[in-house]
Amino acid sequence: MMEIGYLVKRNMIIYRRDKAYVFFSVLSMLILLGLMALFLGKSNVDYLYETMVDYAGENVDLAKIRDDAACLIYLWTLSGAIATNGITVPLTIYSNMIGDERNGKLQAFYTAPVKRWKLTVGYMMSSWMIGFGMCFITLFIGQVYFAIAGILQFDAKTILTAAGAMILSTFVYSVIGYAIAIFVHSSGAWSGFLTVAGTLAGFLGGMYLPFGSLGVSVRNIIVGLPVIHSAALIRTALMESIMNECFAGFGTPFIDAFKNQMGIMLYVDETQITPCQNIILLVCYMLVSFMIGIYATNKRKMK
Repeated sequence: MMEIGYLVKRNMIIYRRDKAYVFFSVLSMLILLGLMALFLGKSNVDYLYETMVDYAGENVDLAKIRDDAACLIYLWTLSGAIATNGITVPLTIYSNMIGDERNGKLQAFYTAPVKRWKLTVGYMMSSWMIGFGMCFITLFIGQVYFAIAGILQFDAKTILTAAGAMILSTFVYSVIGYAIAIFVHSSGAWSGFLTVAGTLAGFLGGMYLPFGSLGVSVRNIIVGLPVIHSAALIRTALMESIMNECFAGFGTPFIDAFKNQMGIMLYVDETQITPCQNIILLVCYMLVSFMIGIYATNKRKMK
């Protein structure tokens, strides 16, 4: 297992060595959060505020409802940013592997007395560790912002639950990313794929547009993909306790409608998908992708 450790360490050193690469990885998170907060955030807050006021009726504390609506939407935005980073960052790390192939280093690895599956796991592990680290940084930045703004502070249970969801999510996409990257041999092609993947991740994860606003047929298709499931797990982990506080007295039907609209609770037609089923589907995608990646690596012939 030492070979895996060496490869993981090497890939992480290469990532950290390029300071601009790390900087822009963090900057992309901040830009994404800023755009959501400045442009889409206000409209979502206004919509939720009006819905809560209509449902609550008369003699309500409008200021509190406005604060609760803002808290929930900002937290939903942060959850979506973390879910998106959990996809895009692990995929981005595989630029190292494609660069290794271009520079002839990958061929040297394959001809070395090291089993190919260990090389595969080494790339996957480095992608997962960096991806999880960047997601946790995003969560930390969000917590600092919320604390300064006086919005909320996460308790230990929420952070641990969210960390578990992020660990699973980033590992799944690290494996999926390898299964895709192994068939790509050009840095330009991979850069183009990353651009498309980043856009689709935000859309399929229900970040740019609330999941419930899509048509039923579109939602049923998206539910078959892993993106919305990892996003739902992260949103549930970060928002569950806050929703119970903000929606105290609103009733279960209202809470369920909000969860459905915002992609926290998923359905196939009228059948609810539980968090356990979210996890099972993600694990299935991971296992299939792992087998594809191992098979393609073993069959690969270097020039």
